[in-house]
Amino acid sequence: GGPAPPAAATGPQIFKQKDFPSLGGRPGGEEGAGGDKKVDDDAPLVQSPPPSPAQQQPAPGPVIPPVPILFNNPAAGPVPASSIPSTMMPPRDITYVVGSMMRPLAMEDPFTQDHYYHNYQEAKRNEVARQMGGMIPAEQLAMLTPLPVLLNKKKAIEKKEGKWTDFTQGRAKKWEQNEKVLGHVAKTNVKAARPQIAIPVLKQEKVEGENDEEKLRAEIFKSRVRIDGGYEALLELFELQRLVKDPRVNPNRREFMMSEVARNIVVLEETFGVTTAEPPEGSEEPPPPTIDPASLSTVLALPKGQQLLARCVETGMLPHPSACLVLPAALSNVLSSPRPSNRPQDAKEDRLLLALQNNLISVSDPPLPATTFKDAVRKICAHHEAKGTLRQSIKGAKTRAQLLHTLMKRAGEVCAGDDEFKDLEEAFVGMLKQ
Repeated sequence: GGPAPPAAATGPQIFKQKDFPSLGGRPGGEEGAGGDKKVDDDAPLVQSPPPSPAQQQPAPGPVIPPVPILFNNPAAGPVPASSIPSTMMPPRDITYVVGSMMRPLAMEDPFTQDHYYHNYQEAKRNEVARQMGGMIPAEQLAMLTPLPVLLNKKKAIEKKEGKWTDFTQGRAKKWEQNEKVLGHVAKTNVKAARPQIAIPVLKQEKVEGENDEEKLRAEIFKSRVRIDGGYEALLELFELQRLVKDPRVNPNRREFMMSEVARNIVVLEETFGVTTAEPPEGSEEPPPPTIDPASLSTVLALPKGQQLLARCVETGMLPHPSACLVLPAALSNVLSSPRPSNRPQDAKEDRLLLALQNNLISVSDPPLPATTFKDAVRKICAHHEAKGTLRQSIKGAKTRAQLLHTLMKRAGEVCAGDDEFKDLEEAFVGMLKQ
């Protein structure tokens, strides 16, 4: 029958002034030499505001417990900061902290900024619709993917982001000058790739006997610039394709969109070395397009360029006449050297060869002209005729062998009875036997 234990404290813990002494002050709340006022150590750290008259009056009826705020619905409306209870931060600070954390997730162009996510979800929906036997209309599936923004809005977004970047960099520079720091506060954009360090290097004029490494770097840089331009044109064509076909777009804008389609197709053709000259005076028909093998070789020198050409052929973004010009030069370039085994870039080469085989060589509507088949076989034979390396170039490469088999089979069907092709075929078979 001892004394009862003290009752456990209930309710939220209230911090006192002595738990967080002021910086530079004296402990115990003593009055300092500078005339500091004495502070009550047991006073609460945060003074509660006086209750309002509405809070003093008893609420009529049953007491309804507060509903917790859950941030798990992306489609929900904004939550005001004043509705989030906190005794440590005012609503303005809460708004600033939450806004800083959520700013990278704010999207004004969801299709572009979440490009891979939306394409993945669309592929999954199309696969489900295919398994269901086409019970879901294609128009209904397309409505589930957000539309790309129009060109004028995209420029406005870029201008807005540029202003924000200039503002943050200027604010950081001002702080550096005031604090007299030697470093630099880097401001990055989470929505864009982090820029690499660019340090200017003094270099002499080009002289005889220049290092081969310098030449290789220059060629790689040239290839990257050309490939990046091609990818930008391809992605623009993907967006324009959606906008033109979607019924939600204003029909009055389609004429401008079609002009943008033609412009990006010209850029895509020039990436692979296909150019069309202006028609001569007095003639309305332009001359046939021509191809520069050196420009195409620059693109195909990197696996990324091979993947770009494969995507253009698979999606049909490269016009058929241009693809017919690219095919012989591309085959001659890819098959010009033997293929070592277990290379990381083999997957990109296989994708390119399969795209050319399934979307150009094997297609009968529209068929490739006989001149394209003969030109392809002629260029392949011309490269390996003196060296006798045709058999070595396809050794251990199943995709190359399948493509050459399909090429010769389709060429025999299209060029049946052509004496020139018979001579090329005999030369091709003879080199395989070497």
